[in-house]
Amino acid sequence: MKRAGFVVGTALVAAFYLIFLAIMFDLTIRYLPPWQRSDQWLLHTDFARMWYVGRSVLATLRLAPIPAPLPEGDILAPAAPHAGPWLYPPPTGLVAMMFAWPKPSWAFWGWRIWCVLFGYWLMRRAGLPRLAVTLGLASPAGLLDMSGGQIGTLTGSLLVAALMLAERRPKIAVICAGILAIQPQIALAIPIAWARRRLGTAYLAAMVTVLVMLAASLLLEGESAWLRYFNVGLPAAWAVSKASFSDVLPAQGFTLSYLFRTLGVSIAFASIGQDIGSVLALSFVWFAWKDKRMAPLPRMVLTVCLSLLATPYGFAYSLVGYSVAMMVLATSLSGFPAFWAALLWLMSGYTIMLYNWSGLVLFPLFAAAGAALAWTFRLEPALQ
Repeated sequence: MKRAGFVVGTALVAAFYLIFLAIMFDLTIRYLPPWQRSDQWLLHTDFARMWYVGRSVLATLRLAPIPAPLPEGDILAPAAPHAGPWLYPPPTGLVAMMFAWPKPSWAFWGWRIWCVLFGYWLMRRAGLPRLAVTLGLASPAGLLDMSGGQIGTLTGSLLVAALMLAERRPKIAVICAGILAIQPQIALAIPIAWARRRLGTAYLAAMVTVLVMLAASLLLEGESAWLRYFNVGLPAAWAVSKASFSDVLPAQGFTLSYLFRTLGVSIAFASIGQDIGSVLALSFVWFAWKDKRMAPLPRMVLTVCLSLLATPYGFAYSLVGYSVAMMVLATSLSGFPAFWAALLWLMSGYTIMLYNWSGLVLFPLFAAAGAALAWTFRLEPALQ
């Protein structure tokens, strides 16, 4: 009976995954016709924006020619183009310039292959099961991140590794946490967790790593990059998080504030609700990281889920770390808990479809369910 249930559950999850693959393939064919040259369609992806920023940094250093403006305009200009300015902090430019040497098509595949291989190596180094890492990287969120050339695979891998290695291999954990300066809202739970475990040396070393990245970005990108970020990028990011739904498509959004707003709450009260949710999520991180309260694997899973409830800004391509965390549970548990974790794994991409069908951003409920599942099995021998 148990075996039959396992087969049915696995088949159901696999079927919904294949449906998601088919939808992704349909969108690719519809919006990225195969007869177009790769560089042409790449110029309309998120990766093109990162490539453009990296190539601009190289051009400033006289290591590459000045790139032609993107179809939507110069995203680094003081006057924002219609598609919006570059929102990320300057340390992201350090990563972008590493993959901006070749033309966009070569750079895209170099970036994607590197992210997957580096993420796999890093999370395996952190002690995660091979199958969980593989399926996490191949999750619906991983496919979304792959298709747009975003940084979710990189940041998710860094977050998971920083949480898993903080006590066993603090030097690697420190580097991982420091690199997350490229998307700091993802790492809100790390200082809370480390402070609770009194990892003072790692805490200080991570701060030094961040300072090194800030200094490197100031040296290589110049003061103007930071002025542009504070005067244009940061205000634009806040504007996106608070813009009306007629101006910003929230389908890929996963934050509590988006959930409240799809329920008809005003922007002001949605922001208050997000603030309260962030405080509660980070408070539970503090509670969970008490010594011997949870085993390391379920503690990582819970912290990743709560970090998503705490962040005020984010989109589905940033859910790769969550997907790996859900697969840790799905491949380590058995019965209904494993099936439930696999369904939550699917929700990293299906949250978009659910919004399109219902008009509600439901992912915070899935993140909370993942955290509850991890807490239920906090001392499970299979997760030791």
